Amino acid sequence: MSAPEPWYVALHARSLAVLWLTERNDLRVVYQGSAAAGLDMLVAVLRDGRISGRLFGVVLSGRGSASRPPRLGSKMIAHERATYSEATFPICTLAFPVDSDGGWFRWVVEPQSSDDDAALELSSRIHFEPTTSELLDRVIDEVNQWYDARGNSS
Repeated sequence: MSAPEPWYVALHARSLAVLWLTERNDLRVVYQGSAAAGLDMLVAVLRDGRISGRLFGVVLSGRGSASRPPRLGSKMIAHERATYSEATFPICTLAFPVDSDGGWFRWVVEPQSSDDDAALELSSRIHFEPTTSELLDRVIDEVNQWYDARGNSS
């Protein structure tokens, strides 16, 4: 059994996640919970400066190192599948190691969309991408496209 993470690891990850997410003026962290609740954060995508009902969830991790992305083992993947199999909105993992201000991103429940169809899929990708402004723009585009397609399919 491994030792518990020091208290500041989770605080560091949470602080950096809020900073990265709020680089954009159209995002608001509307909920900060605990991993025991299943999600650490709920993020709202604003439309015309107002909360629009477009949400995505964030699971935080404070592990790993700045030089290498976190690694997912089969137990973690099985845990994600069991925990988020009935999610009704996109969910991602953000990992911010203690030794850096940079972080890592991957979808857990990935939005898939086409002109007339919106689906959520448990991600089969195990790799993480570095958190950049360009990545954040792409993530929000994917979330918005999913909500747009979802609205068109009703």
